[in-house]
Amino acid sequence: MTGSGKKTRGRQKIELKKIENEDDRLVSFSKRRSGIYKKASEMATLCGAEIGLIVSSPTGKPFSYGHPSLESVANRYLKQNPSPNDNTHPLVEAYRKAKVDQLSQQLAETLSKLDAEKEKAKELVNLYSTYEEFRTILYSVINMKSAGASTSLPAPVDPAQSTNIPFATKANEDVPAIFPPGHDTLDRQQL
Repeated sequence: MTGSGKKTRGRQKIELKKIENEDDRLVSFSKRRSGIYKKASEMATLCGAEIGLIVSSPTGKPFSYGHPSLESVANRYLKQNPSPNDNTHPLVEAYRKAKVDQLSQQLAETLSKLDAEKEKAKELVNLYSTYEEFRTILYSVINMKSAGASTSLPAPVDPAQSTNIPFATKANEDVPAIFPPGHDTLDRQQL
């Protein structure tokens, strides 16, 4: 294994002098500008510093970075009184306001849906209590009728209180009769 050494030279320290090749110089400027913006952003985030940075490219094009804004940092540096709303760019403020409005509208819609669901829940509770009342009346009438019927038939059982009632498992099977004959011809006066 004689070839186990490094194949590349890795990251090398470069000599600090002006890059003579114009294309290489522009590429280096672009990469280093991104790096310095990143470092400035990290410093603003970590330290809470107000930062203003103006850089001019080798071609003369200006670039700037500011936190919270370049104007507020420049006004502070020049000892001018910054306006209270000078902390954010107008476009950022407009976006923030639009987002707050959108979220407020979503909240209003969600609260409206919640109120509608609460009303449905109340209706279901009322419907269930009505069902319980009718079921109680029905079973009391059935029990009265079955008390007078022959004893060879089993007494009706409340399905909500029994777990061993045989049910049909297929659609074409007959359901066993658990109600006495004549249960479907009850007098309405008895109810």
